[in-house]
Amino acid sequence: MEIANPKKVKLIKKVSKVCSIFYHTKKVQEKIDFENAKEVLIFDPSLIGDTIMIMPFLQVVKSNFKNAKITFLCATHAKTILQYTNLVDKFIICNGYKSFISIGNIIKDFTHLRKVLKEINQIQYDVAIEPRGDFRYIFYMYYMKANRKVSFNYSGGECFLTDIVEMPKNYKTTHTTDDKLYLMREIGAKIEEKDINPNLPITQEMKEMKEKFIKENNLEGYKLVGIHPGAREQIRRYEKFDELLQNIYSKNEKVAFLVYEGVNEQLEVKKVIEGAKKCGAKIFHMKSNLSEYLKMVTFADTMICNDSSAGHIANAYKIPTTVIYGPVNPEGIRPYNNTTAILNCISIPFKCKPCYATETCPKGKYECFNNINIDNVADMILKTIK
Repeated sequence: MEIANPKKVKLIKKVSKVCSIFYHTKKVQEKIDFENAKEVLIFDPSLIGDTIMIMPFLQVVKSNFKNAKITFLCATHAKTILQYTNLVDKFIICNGYKSFISIGNIIKDFTHLRKVLKEINQIQYDVAIEPRGDFRYIFYMYYMKANRKVSFNYSGGECFLTDIVEMPKNYKTTHTTDDKLYLMREIGAKIEEKDINPNLPITQEMKEMKEKFIKENNLEGYKLVGIHPGAREQIRRYEKFDELLQNIYSKNEKVAFLVYEGVNEQLEVKKVIEGAKKCGAKIFHMKSNLSEYLKMVTFADTMICNDSSAGHIANAYKIPTTVIYGPVNPEGIRPYNNTTAILNCISIPFKCKPCYATETCPKGKYECFNNINIDNVADMILKTIK
């Protein structure tokens, strides 16, 4: 998938060429020895949804490096999500992608990044892999003690790597998870079908929590419709979840709504709650930290959300999921669904998509959202809970 603004990638590649004057990492031709590797480092400090999407990659890493300890350099949320999956043996925590988002942030977090690097370099790794092809992460990985340093050449950084993997020829339309699996194939890994599905287990504790919630709120016989109206970027937030809720309720009054709130999503949640009150629907405000959120998502019989981590999490639990996409195309970043879990991706094609704006529509029309037929979406959602 094309993971960044092409104009920015072009600029970064120019920076990479300048770096190649000063940095000369020796390339290694020998195949990676999966059998005898003892220490493997994976570096991906990305977002919550990205953590779900990297799970198939980690499954392949784990199944191929059978005798190695897998260390994951990541943000705190990745440990919260993955700590009980047996995909990672050790977590090293950094501040996440925000430390690398700009030169100013790198300078601001320089002391932190040095401290993390010191922790990483307490041991020598056989292989270190950055699976995104992000120049900033590759540059940081250069200073890690690893015999082999592997990544894509998507945004440059070849001078910092021992093993360079060319992006797939059709990478602009591929899924980001498929790209990571492609990287593993290119370095000689074997991939089985069972390895390529994000899977979060619904534990007995979660089942008991849901039963208790239903009993305490007199919801026996109701279907629980989850709505997460927020998203990291303002431009990705669909503004008609209240109307969608009312449409669903007008067609089936035996549904109750769970509205989930993330960071800085108070206004979106308030609007949905007000919409429910207008039509008399039962609605419950679900606000918590990430650890509790991961449990409470399993209360929903179906989930509706924007292009956000909510869709990835719900679908990894095999909960029927409907994701509403505005300015982005879903092909490369939709929940990675190769199972029987129901996934509906609502997206209206426009020439201006994908859009790389983060706050407001450059055209001021928001046609990608406003042209969505609420009635059709409501019918689609109700089909997932019949």
